[in-house]
Amino acid sequence: MKAANSRGINSIDTARLLLRVPELADAEAFMGIFWDPEVVERKQVTLREPPGGLDLALKNTDSMLRQWELRGYGHWSVIEKATGRVIGVVGFYHPEGYAPGVDLGWVIHRSRWGHGFATEAATAAESARRVVSRHLRRASARRGTAA
Repeated sequence: MKAANSRGINSIDTARLLLRVPELADAEAFMGIFWDPEVVERKQVTLREPPGGLDLALKNTDSMLRQWELRGYGHWSVIEKATGRVIGVVGFYHPEGYAPGVDLGWVIHRSRWGHGFATEAATAAESARRVVSRHLRRASARRGTAA
């Protein structure tokens, strides 16, 4: 794991995956993941707008990046090491004015379902959360404040 800053982790390597902070270049791949009709039908994503074109995908990707800037955590792009392709997202989300708390979520491209990628990615994300939480507790204890 590589630290992005004192609160977040930029990237995580697993046996088959690389989890990294999204890049705007990922937006096109996200279109095929988030807006897949079966993914939408199964309600594996929450769409605030109907599926659209690249402009909307770029806007959504930028929103993911703003979560990292605002909170020090967010969704990682999930890259399959064997192909180098973006196959999904996994991570933590705390939408402003939408829902209380922090949610761990993931979406994997339908063509990659059934291969254990969601489990591998979510397990790595949860491990990263524990590392960051311990770091925050220690930093708060040194400052004499509650985490």
